[in-house]
Amino acid sequence: MSLQTPSSIGNWKDLETGVGELYRALGCDVSVDTNVRGIRSTHQVDVKVVANFAGMEYVIIVECKNLRRNVGIAQVAALKTIVDDIGVSKGIIISRRGFQKGAISLSKGSNIDLLTWDELNEKAGKEVEAFQYKRSIDRIEAIENIMADHSESKSLEAENVKAFWYGTNEFTSLLGELALLKDQLRRARRAWSPRNYLFWIPGMGEPRPLPCQTFVEYLSHAPGHLIELENYFTTHKDQILPDEHPRPEHYDAMP
Repeated sequence: MSLQTPSSIGNWKDLETGVGELYRALGCDVSVDTNVRGIRSTHQVDVKVVANFAGMEYVIIVECKNLRRNVGIAQVAALKTIVDDIGVSKGIIISRRGFQKGAISLSKGSNIDLLTWDELNEKAGKEVEAFQYKRSIDRIEAIENIMADHSESKSLEAENVKAFWYGTNEFTSLLGELALLKDQLRRARRAWSPRNYLFWIPGMGEPRPLPCQTFVEYLSHAPGHLIELENYFTTHKDQILPDEHPRPEHYDAMP
């Protein structure tokens, strides 16, 4: 299973969709089969990619070629004209087959890159995996940090009235699931072998096992799982993070 990309390409539209989904998996804003305004005219492009890095925005125009022959110099020249007119960072041609020598020569030293579909997947595969893994860990830790701040605040309030503070059952249950999910993701990434992804949210009962043959497949379940956990956090926030004013009777008294 490929992460958010078609497992097979049958035609040009499949290739266009696959390229768009791959860049989305890298966290980019993607528009497929869209019009882009240039200095001299408006251009129809297969895929427009907007990426943000270190506070800078980069725009890439991608053309998808599902031809029976290798892409030639004319297609490279046409994309170069479009890229120059729009004034974007880079242009890329994705080919199912390959490129003629003239096309390769013209692209050298320019802002046009030439990649086959297989090369794109090979180059981007590890980046997609790393990005999706980091984003999942970041989302887990964002909730953990909110809960840690609440715990610290309530513990200090309890200390001021000479008592101990304990989290609610909902607090403890969610915090435990977040820690378990983070640990499972780290273990799977560190030493992969086929395993079940255990999908569970507080109140669900038994976890739902999702068989996975690859780490990318395992990782692909995390976003949906995190949405459910984030929704649980939002809808049960009053029970997870109660904002009651501390009084001695709310806590176990210190000896």
